[in-house]
Amino acid sequence: MRSSKNSVPLIPLKDFGSSPFLERGIFIEAFEDCVIVRRKRMEVHRHDYVEVFWLQGYGSVLIDFENYLLLGKSLIAIGPGRVHAWHVKKLTGLYIAFTQEFFDGTRPPPSALFDYPFIFGGEVSPVIRLKPKQGEQAQNLFREISREFQKHENLAVEMIHHQLRSLMVHLARLYAATSPAPFAAIGLARRFRQAVERSFRASTSVRDYAQMLGVTPSHLSESLRLETGLTAGELIRARLLLEAKRLLLHSELTIAEIGYELGFEDPSYFSRFVRREIETSPVEFRNRIRKKYRKFMQ
Repeated sequence: MRSSKNSVPLIPLKDFGSSPFLERGIFIEAFEDCVIVRRKRMEVHRHDYVEVFWLQGYGSVLIDFENYLLLGKSLIAIGPGRVHAWHVKKLTGLYIAFTQEFFDGTRPPPSALFDYPFIFGGEVSPVIRLKPKQGEQAQNLFREISREFQKHENLAVEMIHHQLRSLMVHLARLYAATSPAPFAAIGLARRFRQAVERSFRASTSVRDYAQMLGVTPSHLSESLRLETGLTAGELIRARLLLEAKRLLLHSELTIAEIGYELGFEDPSYFSRFVRREIETSPVEFRNRIRKKYRKFMQ
């Protein structure tokens, strides 16, 4: 894929600088410190690791074309590849950045992160606006993990592994309690998400994915509908559309080139796909969403 000055930057974990834990795949910091010393992380960017935030105050975060207002206490989860930017008014708190490899440790594939669909988007919002008495346990875990991170010792790594898993369970419960969408993403749904992430450019066929996973197409779609509220076809199209939106916003590829990049042999079919899914043409969407991002960053 061709890149341009308008392509969204990918910020690596090593950008955080030096820390005994960075090579292990984890970094923790006060959000207000990030605002001051890592200004480019406030602008539009993405990364190939996970970030989870416990914040209080007010501001907003733009994540994959949706603007989420933050007021009071909030939890935010941003997974690999998700395009985002911050509009900070007055936000303080903690954030934890970690790789899939750190989270899984010695656990064999598939990654346990696929148990937590709020990381990857789709039908679950990445943001929870907490009620006054909600999330105290999660807040305490953020603080405990931060204290361990300051110790700079090998035993702290093992403790953080344990605490981070506990934190994700608490986050899952909070997301399940606040999200109107079905939450569970285990077993077959987890394997399906992994397969789509690997192959959405090459195939949009439910039958192909069912064959990869060793089930019938009808069983796959019904299982996914029960676990996520969406069918296999809807989830595949949603992932393809998300990538199309990202390329329309953050690259200078033509509409036809984006279509080819995503596996559409006929550019007109790609345009019809976008219009069918979001009721506007790729050109109209590109113009509208770029205007929205420019306004957000002013």
